[in-house]
Amino acid sequence: MFDIELDADELEEVLRRFPQVERMVDRRLRAAMERMLAYLHQKAVRITHEKDLINSGTYVGSLETKIRGWGRGVMMRGQVGPTAAHGEVVERGRRPGKWPPPGPIELWVRRKLGINNDAQVRAVGFLVARAIATKGTIARFGYEGGKVLEETAEQGERRVQNMWRGEVQDLGREIVNHLRV
Repeated sequence: MFDIELDADELEEVLRRFPQVERMVDRRLRAAMERMLAYLHQKAVRITHEKDLINSGTYVGSLETKIRGWGRGVMMRGQVGPTAAHGEVVERGRRPGKWPPPGPIELWVRRKLGINNDAQVRAVGFLVARAIATKGTIARFGYEGGKVLEETAEQGERRVQNMWRGEVQDLGREIVNHLRV
């Protein structure tokens, strides 16, 4: 999960002086945050597919967005992240210790190694799972994780900040026009 925090401090004074525009501000900023999170979600999906990560369909299907707001809607936090149990492993890799679940490993064996015989799939899956349990994915296979959310944040942060600033400016103009009427 990664967070983006956006604020519109410059609207605090306006809301304090003109409480009648509070609902309009909250509605517009929430809609803007939803658009920005949709943009980041799409970017995370694209990066996941480009990297062809293990069981990426499940990972992508579990990506979700959340919005939390504070202070009359002028400061919001948006989150993008997976809800899948293996989301953290896809993102950062796996340390040695527990055995990984056999299902995803066997699916990987079928997809990546092209093995279709059920007995061979289970045997190879067992060997891969044992190696992961013993050494982890980082040391054994050099897999340090997909870092999907990290890349999404790096690639999308500047654009999201620019979108937010533009939205706040547009909202300021809308408030002025609303108060003139």
